[in-house]
Parts: sequence; C-alpha cells; structure tokens
Amino acid sequence: EFTVQIELGEYYKMKASNVSYEKNELSFQVDIEGETIDIKTTVGKESMEGSASYSEGTIPITAKRKK
Repeated sequence: EFTVQIELGEYYKMKASNVSYEKNELSFQVDIEGETIDIKTTVGKESMEGSASYSEGTIPITAKRKK
C-alpha cells in the first residue's frame, strides 16, 4: 500500500486517495474545493512528469523530490 501527500507551499498539505503504483507509473486522486482531480505520472529518480485531469480539462504537471 502506498500513500501520497501533496504539499503546495509551506502550509497547504493534502493526502491523496486511490493510490496506485506499478512499473514507474503513479496515479492517484486529490479533492480540491469539492472537485476530484485525477493525477497520472511517470516516476523518475528525482522527479515525476504527467498530467492532472479535472472538469476544465487536462494540464501537464511536474514534481521534484523534496530534499
């Protein structure tokens, strides 16, 4: 079982649901202001790249490992 926590800035943190990880593919959902956002990424050594899909469409995302 995997857990994901999203940190936006210093104070905004949220836990993800429906977390799945297989063959460097990580997917999960987060709820922001009542809307569910589906996130799918490919995981590298120090970063992730993928997309976030919500009611307005799909946007690209990147994330870096926190040091």
